[in-house]
Amino acid sequence: MVEATTPEQVGLSTSRLKDLHATMQAFVDDGKFAGLATLIARRGQIVDSRCYGKLDIAADKPVLPDSLFRIYSLTKPITAVAALILFDEGRFDLDEPVSKWIPGFKKFRVSLTSAGAELEVGVLEREITFRHLLTHTSGLAYGLMGGPIDELYAGMKFFSPIGLQLPLREFVQKLPRLPLVAQPGTIFYYSLAHDVLGYLIGVISGQPFDVFMRERIFEPLGMPDTGFFVPPDKLQRLGPVYKPRGEAAELAVADEVAGSPFVNPDVVPSGGGGLVSSMPDYLRFASMLANAGELDGVRLLSRSTFTAMTTNQLPSSAYGEGGFAAGDGYGLGIGVRVAADPAAGLPAGAFGWRGASGTTAWVFPHEEMIVIGLAQSFTDSTASDTFVRMAYTAIVS
Repeated sequence: MVEATTPEQVGLSTSRLKDLHATMQAFVDDGKFAGLATLIARRGQIVDSRCYGKLDIAADKPVLPDSLFRIYSLTKPITAVAALILFDEGRFDLDEPVSKWIPGFKKFRVSLTSAGAELEVGVLEREITFRHLLTHTSGLAYGLMGGPIDELYAGMKFFSPIGLQLPLREFVQKLPRLPLVAQPGTIFYYSLAHDVLGYLIGVISGQPFDVFMRERIFEPLGMPDTGFFVPPDKLQRLGPVYKPRGEAAELAVADEVAGSPFVNPDVVPSGGGGLVSSMPDYLRFASMLANAGELDGVRLLSRSTFTAMTTNQLPSSAYGEGGFAAGDGYGLGIGVRVAADPAAGLPAGAFGWRGASGTTAWVFPHEEMIVIGLAQSFTDSTASDTFVRMAYTAIVS
């Protein structure tokens, strides 16, 4: 992409973008965030790209255009694309039982327990499929959401806020020891499903998951700074993850660079949240999605598969017990907007997702616009949510 001469050249307001800049800078000046990076592209041009504050407060390192960020759940859409590449090659069917590759998945039991009641389980009525994994309707959990099943997951120590704790093969073998939250295909429940997909991608492709991601996505798209760990020669471009300040006088560190799993070449590759990336790299990935699965002559997804990925796939039951509102949706590994959400600055047809460290990336196809916000503040998405909303309201034509 090239820089637009002025925001007005691509239908955005210069004055509204100045308000956006002031608001983002205020998050840093008020001590709520160490630093931020934001980018808006429209009609094939970069309209606005800004860096605010510090990548590393103690080292007095600023956020720079090529800084590296733990993107957490912004990993999920990339893992979904990897799985769908194999789907396009005819290696599996979306509604095929996963037990074909993980036999133990036939053994799941399903929770029959209401909130506050003693745990009771029943039989599996249908097996988990690839579609269930891609849409978070598998019945798996994370161990982070509360409730009896999540407490069991937490006790198994599959996952910590920093990453997967078990090798992928051991992880998928232990999962069926725990009951599912609900029958597969019935409700949306955010989970470790994309980590199961990472294991399946490795088994089906015959390559380690991280190698497949590098050879089939990162290298073809030109994403040299994206991977599951940061090598020594790039460490100066990575900073800590910080915790929200709360009542404290200063931000605290949640994950230092030294000793972080993200700098360990032996880290378990988490398909749900394990990638590190940069603003230029994630723009390449988002641009591929904005162009219906192709970028600069490299097609990763067929048009029909891309359409399925970015179309709501949730069953009607997800809008009752699953808790979704009428305008919400989830495609194959990515959030989609069925109807506009003006309060969030998300138009109808928008697709994208957020990560636990305050990262966000959305494509507005009808508006020909991409918005990406990157931060390193664990569980605090206030800056990125505000950025998306203000970026959308900057559209004037």
